[in-house]
Order: sequence, then C-alpha cells, then structure tokens
Amino acid sequence: MPEEGVAHVPRKELLTFEEIDRLVGILRKQGIKHVRLTGGEPLVRKGIDELISMLGRHNDLELSMTTNGVLLQRHLGTISENRMRLNVSLDSLDREVYARKTRRDELPSVLKSLQAALECNIPIRLNAVIANSQEQQHVIELAELAKRHRLQVRFIEKMKFDGSTSRQDVHAGMASGSEIRQWLRVAWPELQAKPRQAGATAEMLHAKSWQGSVGVINSRSRTFCSDCNRIRISATGQLRLCLYSRHDTDIRSWLRDNDVSDSEIAHRLARAVLDKPENGFVAESAAASSFVPESMISIGG
Repeated sequence: MPEEGVAHVPRKELLTFEEIDRLVGILRKQGIKHVRLTGGEPLVRKGIDELISMLGRHNDLELSMTTNGVLLQRHLGTISENRMRLNVSLDSLDREVYARKTRRDELPSVLKSLQAALECNIPIRLNAVIANSQEQQHVIELAELAKRHRLQVRFIEKMKFDGSTSRQDVHAGMASGSEIRQWLRVAWPELQAKPRQAGATAEMLHAKSWQGSVGVINSRSRTFCSDCNRIRISATGQLRLCLYSRHDTDIRSWLRDNDVSDSEIAHRLARAVLDKPENGFVAESAAASSFVPESMISIGG
C-alpha cells in the first residue's frame, strides 16, 4: 500500500459483474483455462460473493483469488463451494513488521482466516515479497508453515511497483531469487527442486518430510518470460500484456458498445495479444520514455 493511499475510482468506471462474466465467457472460448481475481483487495468489492458464484458456473475454469486475507473468513463458504484456490499475501509472521508493511495491525485475523481455510481444504499459496537480506529470518519463519501444513509458500523478488516517483536504481541491495533459494537450502538441505511447469512463475522446492512446499518467483530477474501465457485486465477494463509494460488496451469500451459482438471482441483480443512483449526487459525498455509511477495495488498482483 503506497503511503499516500490510492486514488478513488468512480464506480461507473469499474467493470460490472455482468461485464466481467461476459468477458470471462469470451476468453474461455479462446482457450483461457485459469482466471484469478486480484486487487488491490478483491474482497472489499461489494457483492463479491455474487461474482465468485457467477464465475464458478464456468465448470471448466480453474479459479483463484489473491487477497490480503483480512476479510477472508466471512467469504470462505462461497470460495469453497466454487472450487477457488487462494493466494494470500503475507510478508512476515512478525506482528510489528506486518503492521509496518501493510499499515494495519491485522496479522492475528489473517492467521485465523488461514487456519479456517485450511480446515475447509481450500488450496492455499502464501506469497511473500522479500526486499533484502535483512528479511532472511522472515523467509525461514514463513517456510516453516509449508513444512507443517499442506500449503505453498512462495517468496517473490521485490519489484519497483510501490507508487514512488523516483527513477533511481532501486534494485541495489535487494534480495535475488538465487539468494532466497540459498537461504532455504542452507536451513533445509533436504529440499529438492521440482521441475517447473510451462507457464509457471515459481521455481518450487519440496522435501519428502514436508506437508507443503516452498518456491521462489523471480519477478525482477524475469526468468520465466519465455513461456509466459498470462494477461491482466484491470478493474476498469484495461488489458495489459506484461506487468512491466505501460501500454494498455481499453476493452471496457468494447463491452459497452452495443454494436460490438462477442465474436468481434474475441477477434480484437486475439489481435491485441499478438503484441505481447517478448519479455519483461523489452517491455520495461519500451516504457522507459513514458515513466509513470504505479503501485501493484492498482496494476493487480
């Protein structure tokens, strides 16, 4: 969360649930197999259970949600009924550190929600953004959860998406994915690498004695771009083909134009996807001349 907060978006600029469901239906026919609701925080959207249920009617889709977990417990019934997987953002088990990073003292309620989700047998991935070597202990403490519980803990290289206007080299001193893997293997030599599936962002590690597994996402090093098969659509209906890109395509206008059919939207989407950058470095280079400070809370993560 940026220190200054985020700008309010008028409700009329947000895609309606019906527009989201229509778009998902179009994408499903084009071969999309997995839809994830992200934020900001999707659980603050009024009536979110209705949207989850609408998407759950697409029986052949894999559904997931990224959430901070604060409001999670009250929605677990709907999430479970619709076979939705959870990605929960949790950077530290230290209450003071958690409060400083998130600007809210909600760690106890998040942990309570996680326990309830595990009891509902909902598949869970914990996502922890790791900034530097001073957070090594947070990595070890979070990895212990994967050792004891049937969940994944994935450690993410910190990226420059915090809303700052600075253009200086902020990568200096940041922990790399290879460093994080080294910390894990020193602590648990029994951890073995699992083959990375095509399109996956995480490089996973597992040990036979563990209930779950741990992994590293090289989001800054960008080692998975070659087989990336993801697109992002913002809450306001802007299509972005790469996280590092600054080029968006307005598909909300297509959805609200009565003269544009589903088949025409599918054709336009297919044409737009052809412009997906070769990798994140290419996208970042192309965007360098039009620098705009952005936060993951507005991009969707």
